[in-house]
Amino acid sequence: MKQERSNAAASPQGTGNRRRYDEVVSFVAAIVFGTALPEYGSFTAGLESLGIGPAWARAGGVVFFCVFFRNIHGLIAYDIWADARSYNPPFEQTARAVAGNFLFGLVAVLLTPYFFFGGVKDDGSMFKDNLVVFALALFAPLAVYVVWDLYWYARLRPSRRKEDAELRKFTEDWLYQDLILGLVCAIAVILFATPRWQVDHSTILFVFIVAGVSVLGWDYLTHVNYYFAVPPAQDLLPRFYEYGQIWDRILPDGLHFCHWGGRHASEELVGELDGSAGKGGLALEVCCGHGGTCSLLADAIQKPVAVDISLMALRDVLTRVPDARVVCADAGEMPFLDGQFSTLVMQDGDAWFGDGAETVFGECARVAADRCQFVMQTYVATERMTEEIEKETSKRLRGLGYRGATTPKRAKLLGLLEGVGFNIETERNVRDMYLEDAKRMLQRYRESWYRLHWDFLWEEVSDLRAWLIWSAHLFEHGYWTGVVVTARREIAVPISTGT
Repeated sequence: MKQERSNAAASPQGTGNRRRYDEVVSFVAAIVFGTALPEYGSFTAGLESLGIGPAWARAGGVVFFCVFFRNIHGLIAYDIWADARSYNPPFEQTARAVAGNFLFGLVAVLLTPYFFFGGVKDDGSMFKDNLVVFALALFAPLAVYVVWDLYWYARLRPSRRKEDAELRKFTEDWLYQDLILGLVCAIAVILFATPRWQVDHSTILFVFIVAGVSVLGWDYLTHVNYYFAVPPAQDLLPRFYEYGQIWDRILPDGLHFCHWGGRHASEELVGELDGSAGKGGLALEVCCGHGGTCSLLADAIQKPVAVDISLMALRDVLTRVPDARVVCADAGEMPFLDGQFSTLVMQDGDAWFGDGAETVFGECARVAADRCQFVMQTYVATERMTEEIEKETSKRLRGLGYRGATTPKRAKLLGLLEGVGFNIETERNVRDMYLEDAKRMLQRYRESWYRLHWDFLWEEVSDLRAWLIWSAHLFEHGYWTGVVVTARREIAVPISTGT
């Protein structure tokens, strides 16, 4: 949190300067691109004058202008993406970085593509007798990124920026790709410069078309939410709920039963209630999600109370359970009276993960009446969990937007429950149910993978698929298990001895 506050405090001036320069570059480049595009005919005619066939000349012209546009679009998209993701690394706010961004923008989106355009237009005489210069100028709009990326790579190596997960991801996911691209371009130009290969202008243009189409396709597909960034959803947990509609396609019983085991698990859980809430008491579902279990509670208990941190999820609850009383609040700070509820229910709420676990259970104990029944279903880590597996699991949970990313071990979770005054009555191991559910979700993904990638962001669907495989691995090898715990709150009443 300290790091976030310092970034926010330092960002306005440097970020504003960088964006003003970016706006200047993108504005000028857009004008140049707009004036060059109408001369597409003279550009392809210039390529034909170099001995290139008409069809290849037209294809080369299309790819060239697409690369030109990609350079401009990338610069414009950066600011939108940075705003949407609150990405303002301090190193970009230095004077050197601002000036470097500005100069790189001019070279990348303006000078390198326009130099080739100007050289080819009309008769292409500049490149007729020099294949190496032709190759260098043609590949420059792609290869220019390599110089800049080498500079960024030196600044952002994970060993130097271990504290910033976003920068590490940027380094690994983006720079490596561009460096491989640059290496391919460099090898191509070296081969073109080797006399024994006997290449001509057509061969060089063909290699550029293949490289350009590959780069454009791969870049836009893998970084679609960079190039077409949108502001986060207006929700307290925006990153997690970006995946909501994808989960709806994958969860066996849909998003409303967004816990492991689906509707069947909810029915079993409701079946374990002792009916205290139906005898004049109140029932509270903590971390209710989209209301599947709440709808079953409503059938058994009149007007249950549901609390969740997501306003978006609570709106969905009210569409299914109009009589439910919903409250948008943090489970660690619930706006209820002491001892108000005779029944508590919780399923796979990640609110107790991380540092807030004790606070959440303390709140549950505070709002629980004497003899309150608490039924909880959750996944927990087992004693087989290793430090390496735990780190990888936390990384994947954070990638999916989970509020807490440290899965508690079973003994610790039960200890916390007992520590705030709940007595454990029963505990069932439901690992098989969780494992079967993980396999069912993977099967649903396989059955609709094409449609998922068509309808949603490529990166999000790929991340979710990787998580489903990983979670199945955790349950199958015993690193995780599922438990259903029934506990009872016992409030000690002082005994008066009289005088």
